[in-house]
Amino acid sequence: MKTLFYSITLLISIAVIPCSAQKKTYIVANEDVIEASKELISHLSKTYPEEFFTSSDKKVEGAKNIIFELTSLEEFENDEAYKIFGDDNQLFIQGETPRAIVNGVYGLLKELGWSFYLSFETPPVEAKPLDFSNLKVENSPLKEKRIIFNWHNFLSGCTGWDIDQWQQWIDNSLRIGFNTIMVHAYGNNPMQSFSLNGQEKELGYLTTSLRGRDWGAQHVNDVRLMPGGDIYTDYEFGSQAAKVREGERSIAATSLMKEVFKHAAKKSMGVCFAIDVDTWMANPQNIINSLPSKALLEIGGYNIVNPEQPEGKKYYEAQLKKLLSDYPEITMVAAWMRRPRKNPGQGSIWLKYDSPLLPAKWRSEYFEILKKHPELKDKRPYPGLFAISKVIKVYHEILSEIRPDIELVLGSWLLDYPKQANPFIPDYCGFIPLDYERVFERPEVLEELSEVGKARNLYPIVWAHHDDHRYIGRPYKPYKQFNSLLNKINANGYGIIHWTTHPLDLYFNNTENQVWRNSENETLEKSSREFAFSLLKSNDEHLISYYNDWFSNAPMFGRETTDYFIRADKDYLLEGYSSALEVVESAENRLGILRKVNRDALKKQGLKEYRYQVGMEKFIISLFNNHHNIHRAYQLLKDGKGGSNTICPEAKTCGVNQIVCGNYCRIWSHKGRGGSFAFT
Repeated sequence: MKTLFYSITLLISIAVIPCSAQKKTYIVANEDVIEASKELISHLSKTYPEEFFTSSDKKVEGAKNIIFELTSLEEFENDEAYKIFGDDNQLFIQGETPRAIVNGVYGLLKELGWSFYLSFETPPVEAKPLDFSNLKVENSPLKEKRIIFNWHNFLSGCTGWDIDQWQQWIDNSLRIGFNTIMVHAYGNNPMQSFSLNGQEKELGYLTTSLRGRDWGAQHVNDVRLMPGGDIYTDYEFGSQAAKVREGERSIAATSLMKEVFKHAAKKSMGVCFAIDVDTWMANPQNIINSLPSKALLEIGGYNIVNPEQPEGKKYYEAQLKKLLSDYPEITMVAAWMRRPRKNPGQGSIWLKYDSPLLPAKWRSEYFEILKKHPELKDKRPYPGLFAISKVIKVYHEILSEIRPDIELVLGSWLLDYPKQANPFIPDYCGFIPLDYERVFERPEVLEELSEVGKARNLYPIVWAHHDDHRYIGRPYKPYKQFNSLLNKINANGYGIIHWTTHPLDLYFNNTENQVWRNSENETLEKSSREFAFSLLKSNDEHLISYYNDWFSNAPMFGRETTDYFIRADKDYLLEGYSSALEVVESAENRLGILRKVNRDALKKQGLKEYRYQVGMEKFIISLFNNHHNIHRAYQLLKDGKGGSNTICPEAKTCGVNQIVCGNYCRIWSHKGRGGSFAFT
């Protein structure tokens, strides 16, 4: 009995020894970088057996220490550069600013084998030894601002997010390397309200599957009516802030975005808020008409506010002061306008100015500018851009008085507006143009932007996908030699606009990697291979081959901004494909590669991504097979060759979307799910 007692005692002692002897490592961090310390501890604890603690700005003797050191060194390229080095028992992460320390934390984790993407992160299969003396990393971003821009009115994007999804998006953006988040608010967005003279600005909705349609975003009355909709128990799909009672819309939206921006600031992220200035929604008539007549201008049947009048300035003060009171974390304000075209539509008021309509004083100033630029002619959009310069000037004046730290920029679609606006907009205002047409790398575009970038801050925004015609499938291929292109136009930074996040992950990583010293101009092939490796426990060339093909050749298709996803009456030709059936053939080939992948070689996240891609390829095959069939049916009907399987075998065309059936000329339409046609 005594022998058994001693044996049990010995076993217990052996089991306890590893726990009591477990190593401890301290993260030495002051309050300015405490969030970075929490992040490092969280990730290291998932990778190594020792315990990790924060020590508030004090090294712990006799233990291992990772020391966050805010310091200025001549070797730092900028205030976000970092340096990591150490000896046996201490590891230093040095940088000039808290953001540099944050960069260093993720630089260290990546060095140890972690991978970070916008939708997910993966730990190393086998982490490198936490050997301080052999850890040496230095890196720095090559562009000052790196903006991730989620448009705010589509159900598929940030409109449908609750605070947890917003925080995940911010955290993952930070881990990749971005340092600024950006949101855009159409003029009636409930997250941006203000009042003046007892009048409240009229507000719209955050988008749900039931309400809140703006600029073509499509919905259904009840998401449960959609195929697969029975998985939802709620009556509509959208964020909780979007599904409140009518009178609570502004409070709910503002409360949500307050938490979003607070989280961004806590994580050392800047906040850019894009505020419409020229649409009817951004010029609330009830408030504007409460101003004295001398403060008003009239254009296109609308009253707008003269920024040079004292009462006009009060209007813009009320707008900006409420915005910055709600969201003090804002670091950049983007005045946003519609496309400056000869005949601007889509709701622009200010850009409809022609020179005879300008106030006399403005007209005189406008023509003085034209004299200095003889290449310009007195035609649209120049009078409108001159008028918008007045809004820019009053914004700058107000911000200088209340928040001089905030940067002011002018944003819009297309890369040609910077050249158009450059003669009229003061140099203190930067430009943030959207590369809507995907033309950034063209020599003539680079030349124009280069001239603009010599005198003002310039932040081109590239597209991860496109809401108008490239909404589903793979992301765009990132621009090659992207940092070199930015250098050519003297850009201070760049941004990426997107609506969804998955499966666009590689686009964000590759584009951001290209603007860092250690990975400058990184190739898509390298990023694609690393993406595949991040999902693998052991090597599998089939998965690597698949992603090389997917990110280079898979289709991009569909849109969110009209009543149709793909037009059934038109042959849907895609870049790199000659027909819908060729799209199907390519997807079947990729699916064949996926089926050869050894699923035992996949990490947990890798298995999720594998299943997603299998589902995506099957969806592509089904969609384009069906599109081919329905398009052929349209063509046969149009050509009067309906055949015996149609409702009307003797059909002949007699007009647009009309055929002869019996003795009548009838309009035909496709009815959707069943693939049948009907006549009205």
